[in-house]
Amino acid sequence: MRERPSPFVLLAQDERLARIGKLACGDLAPGMHEVSAADRAAVAAIRLSYVNR
Repeated sequence: MRERPSPFVLLAQDERLARIGKLACGDLAPGMHEVSAADRAAVAAIRLSYVNR
């Protein structure tokens, strides 16, 4: 049986998805980008809502 990823790994994957979503929508210029603090907070809140069910 496979081991579940750590909460840190799950958050990092979620942030990656948030960046991909912005890139797919054309919201980012070419180059290196970080997820904004507001987006990180939203991603963490969504992840916690699933964990705390």
